[in-house]
Amino acid sequence: GAFSIHGILVDGWLLARHPSEAPSARQWCEVSEGSQRDVVLQLRGPGATLEGIVIDEAGAPVPQSRVSMGTSKKYTSGPHASDDASMNQPASRRALTDEQGRFKFVGVTPFEWTLLVDHRAFAPQDQLVSLSPSAKEVVRVTLAAGGVVHGVITETSGLPVEGVSVFTWRDLRAGLRYGRSVRTDALGAYELIGLP
Repeated sequence: GAFSIHGILVDGWLLARHPSEAPSARQWCEVSEGSQRDVVLQLRGPGATLEGIVIDEAGAPVPQSRVSMGTSKKYTSGPHASDDASMNQPASRRALTDEQGRFKFVGVTPFEWTLLVDHRAFAPQDQLVSLSPSAKEVVRVTLAAGGVVHGVITETSGLPVEGVSVFTWRDLRAGLRYGRSVRTDALGAYELIGLP
């Protein structure tokens, strides 16, 4: 189980992962020129697997959907936690669906996660997923078309303005966020699609 990393020039976090185990706690590692550190990283027991498929309302797969898992838990027993609770950040995992709309996360800390599935052409979907040690959970997520907002950006004189960024976003629980953005065209027009 030994490891060695050479050529590190900046301080940073160390973390160990294995496909069948929950990740280790994060440990802060300070380095300086010529220094050596001994660090023990301990995996946290059997991890869980979460896999699923993302489809549209007609049942067709939705490839290239962004799938994110997040939790706002910041305790030392939480996923990816450091041994110092004051240094913890919300944990997250990310993936893209393949051509069949499938995704898979392995070695996930058994915990309650928020799952967010987002594709720019559809309204995003989020749900809670509770994972147990060694469990294999399978989910099916159906994305709906969502709303559309369109309009025109003009100067005070009424002339259209090209290249203006129009955007919206929403922060969800567990440190997850989704958003939509576009730029106005030569006529000052814009269209945001896939809004919840």
